[in-house]
Amino acid sequence: MYIKLFRDLLTSTIWMEDDHVVRVWLTFLLLSNKEGYVECPVPGIAQQARVTLEQAVEAIEKLEKPDPYSRTSKDDGARIVRITDEKTLWHITN
Repeated sequence: MYIKLFRDLLTSTIWMEDDHVVRVWLTFLLLSNKEGYVECPVPGIAQQARVTLEQAVEAIEKLEKPDPYSRTSKDDGARIVRITDEKTLWHITN
């Protein structure tokens, strides 16, 4: 499986985030299935992204928040939506 990365990523607001947030975002993209779902516990995401657990938690919280400068209005620009309360399943929306 592969994912297309578009040049627009370089001008998106995600690119302005701290390095660990960008790493977690790219990790989500790489871990997603073809429908855009990511099933992985937070420690696993931290391990795959090569960031600390605290950095992964912070990054996921940022990715779940609305982005007022997003180019898309879906989910108010939030990049991921948590599907389960167990923090193991997300859907990439943006």
